[in-house]
Amino acid sequence: MGTVKSKILIITLEPIGESMAGPAIRALEIGKRLASEFEVTVYSSAAGTRPKNLPANVRLVQGGGKRVLAELALGHTAIFIQANVLKPFPFLANMGKHLIVDLYDPYLFAVLVQYKNDPVQASASYRLMHQVLELHMTRADFTVCASERQRDREERGAGTKGARHGPNSTRAMHDRRNRPPGVRQAARSRANS
Repeated sequence: MGTVKSKILIITLEPIGESMAGPAIRALEIGKRLASEFEVTVYSSAAGTRPKNLPANVRLVQGGGKRVLAELALGHTAIFIQANVLKPFPFLANMGKHLIVDLYDPYLFAVLVQYKNDPVQASASYRLMHQVLELHMTRADFTVCASERQRDREERGAGTKGARHGPNSTRAMHDRRNRPPGVRQAARSRANS
């Protein structure tokens, strides 16, 4: 008698097709990897086409709105979302499913770069995205990050509530990341003493 596979629903807001943005590519690739151990459905809220290289064991659902998504979510054990999905679909956080939030995309820093020549817009966009990420972080059962560094940062709360950085701190953060490992460790030691 075989084991019953858990069902994972992966949600992206980006269209899926032959040409895709990064978040859609990431959702599909994660789905492909998980499909060997789980029943996987990838849902895109946008209409699109079926990519040619999508394996048969990855179910793809595109468009259909809130009702279709709610029905899909009810049939799955876990919901894997990108860090902006609860804004249009807040009901997903209250369905009693394991909620996994993908924090890979550095939204907070992307808005700062996007509006680097408009400090007022940068600050407003940063605060708005900060609130969106905070909502996702407080509702998540699990999070997925791009690297150990990002995970450590999120665990300390630097990405959301209790953040000690803001629109003017990206240069300092970038400078710290470019230090050689020994220098970073020495700086951490001094900060903790």
